[in-house]
Amino acid sequence: MIRITKEELAAAGSFFVWRICAEIVKKMLKNYIFCFLMV
Repeated sequence: MIRITKEELAAAGSFFVWRICAEIVKKMLKNYIFCFLMV
């Protein structure tokens, strides 16, 4: 077993959340720009 401290776990968790949010924001921006160009 690899020992993981709470600090490392929190850092990894926030990193994953940040990556997921970045992907969602990218998709939203693409859709928003696409709709804006269609109008």
